[in-house]
Amino acid sequence: MNPIDLGRELMALESRCIAEGMNAVQIRKEKDKFLSEMKINELKEKIKAENGGAEPTDAEIAKSIAAGMSLA
Repeated sequence: MNPIDLGRELMALESRCIAEGMNAVQIRKEKDKFLSEMKINELKEKIKAENGGAEPTDAEIAKSIAAGMSLA
């Protein structure tokens, strides 16, 4: 995801959180959760490409994280 789209997604998430009456700490947690999920999805795509298109298992993802594969 490019930085502009990422910024838009985060702003939309923040707007939804504010509309739901969340405080600043809750909003930050939601943003962190969103970013973590996005990074894991990117990692899944990297592993999938390395596996020749096969969907990675949770064990493969955990192994990659433990081995220090970049989540950035």
